[in-house]
Amino acid sequence: MSASRPAGNLTAIRLFPAAIGAALVYPSVITAYNAGDSLTFAGIPVVLASYTSSLFPIILAAWVAAKLEKWFERKLPASLRLFFVPLFTILVTGVLTFLLVGPVLTEASSLLADATMWIYNLSPVIAGVVLGGLWQLIVIFGLHYAFIPVLINNITTLQYDPVNAILSASVFAQVGAALGVFLKSRNAKVRSIAGPAAISAFMGVTEPAIYGISLPYKKPFVMAGIAGAVGGGITAAMSATMFGFGGGGIFAAPMFINPAGLDNSFYAYVIASAVAVVIATVLTYLFGFKDKQETPAAAPVSSGTSSTAPAAGTKTQVYNSIQGTIIPLSEVPDEAFASGAMGSGYAVIPSDNKVYAPFDGTVVTVANSKHAVAIVSEDGVELLIHMGINTVKLKGAPFELKVQENDAVKKGQLLAIVDWSMIRDNQFEVTTPVIVTNTAEHESVELKADRSREAKTGELVLSIR
Repeated sequence: MSASRPAGNLTAIRLFPAAIGAALVYPSVITAYNAGDSLTFAGIPVVLASYTSSLFPIILAAWVAAKLEKWFERKLPASLRLFFVPLFTILVTGVLTFLLVGPVLTEASSLLADATMWIYNLSPVIAGVVLGGLWQLIVIFGLHYAFIPVLINNITTLQYDPVNAILSASVFAQVGAALGVFLKSRNAKVRSIAGPAAISAFMGVTEPAIYGISLPYKKPFVMAGIAGAVGGGITAAMSATMFGFGGGGIFAAPMFINPAGLDNSFYAYVIASAVAVVIATVLTYLFGFKDKQETPAAAPVSSGTSSTAPAAGTKTQVYNSIQGTIIPLSEVPDEAFASGAMGSGYAVIPSDNKVYAPFDGTVVTVANSKHAVAIVSEDGVELLIHMGINTVKLKGAPFELKVQENDAVKKGQLLAIVDWSMIRDNQFEVTTPVIVTNTAEHESVELKADRSREAKTGELVLSIR
């Protein structure tokens, strides 16, 4: 919720995971891994692994870098932070990633594959349910590469593979999740993502469905997991096998055809795939996705200050929280806000020390350092009021909050009183971004207030469809 460093340094911090990721897939590292070379660092053996399609090491490296960066910021003098915080963070994180993440990932992958084969030998149906339900999660973390030797070995030695057959249903479960969202939503932007994502998953490419629909909305991913578990269980119960190693989705169908002719494997593929699609679609439609439908705008609530009538047909009106000069987010002196990465909105250079509620809603988050408050409107717009830039470092001193989490608030209700003079005296920026953090769920976020002019509290500033 907060950028905690100068904008220029923020760029460097954001590049930590990218730099470490580039190091993990550096050509010399890949060559050494493929050749089976032994490497050491300061006498410590480096256990190499294949990171070319794995996400888990970067996630862990980013988490480690974030912790180290905060620690170095606290320990180093201010005059040294700009240069040495990024240097020490990337150096220590890189070493830890190569020395620890590689071995841990390799061991975790091997254990996962061994555990799966143990479960399959114990009960194919249980293995089908577990693998079918968790496979897409395993893929996201890059742990699926541990299974490839098992799958290839089965094809090579047995001429068929029962494990990969189970996994096919999870692909069709993602089809159903995206399809359920497409059928339920009336939001044109959501439908424009969900429809093509369902088609892509049907063709065997699940990334658009996972990263465009299932994970952002969370519940569809759970529903797809349930459907994948059912489909995997059906596949295993029917003793289905694959006779080749190839594409996913509809293009996996030929792999279920026995060279001797159609048998139970192909029928199991058809049944399990259809069941996975239907279950994921129905569960997502009924329980996994709540569409935020457009509703006629209500009449504006008077707060004793000036306001503008809402435009007909808009979903939510956001009224100015702080008296001051309105500026676009692109002019905020912090890349995290100016880039729009956190969402659309506007910013205020305050001329008054009071912060008011921008609409009727519920306070869902209050930062421990009191510098930020998040409110959700009655129709689902999530708004973050971030009082100043980098003010998290002031540990709440300038802020007197009048609300707490889970409080219901009305438009124009006092949220906070801010000592902007203290913030300026500590050489922090007072510009206050107001962000629609769930911008992706809306068709448009339109700035209604005139830029670069003094705006009173209660004036209409954003119109959201």
